[in-house]
Amino acid sequence: MTPPQAHELIDALSQLLDLMKLISIKNISHDIMNKALQLGITYYDAAYAHIAEIKNLVLVTEDKRLINTLKKKSRIRIATLEDIK
Repeated sequence: MTPPQAHELIDALSQLLDLMKLISIKNISHDIMNKALQLGITYYDAAYAHIAEIKNLVLVTEDKRLINTLKKKSRIRIATLEDIK
């Protein structure tokens, strides 16, 4: 990667981060861990799933294993990138 390409990438990532809304998990970390243990998924995946569930959002992922697990064991709405095109 050339220096100009690297700077262009950083600018694009910065713009993307400006669009994101950060949601604190400070007060729900135990709920997230319970979801991870209940579903047999990572804490990281459980955090996204739990937020989607409590905020009534659609979880967008390409992780087939996570999609299959959530479809079988939860009522969380899931979409892939193809679904939202």
